[in-house]
Amino acid sequence: MKIIFMGSLPTYPRSESRELSEQEKPFARACAELGSIAAGAGHVIIASDDHPASVDFHVVQGLMRVRGRGS
Repeated sequence: MKIIFMGSLPTYPRSESRELSEQEKPFARACAELGSIAAGAGHVIIASDDHPASVDFHVVQGLMRVRGRGS
């Protein structure tokens, strides 16, 4: 199954480049967990956004952990 995750942090403007705040970190962890679960189940994840405010960015981080390429 192909999965597209959609969404972003409304508190992180696209014009910024910074570390996530403590309030934003649960979003990143949840997205990474979704990526890990989807990848572990053999799903194809379609990602198109590499900005740290996006769901895609964090889902791919989880995918990379499952595939042995992430932290």
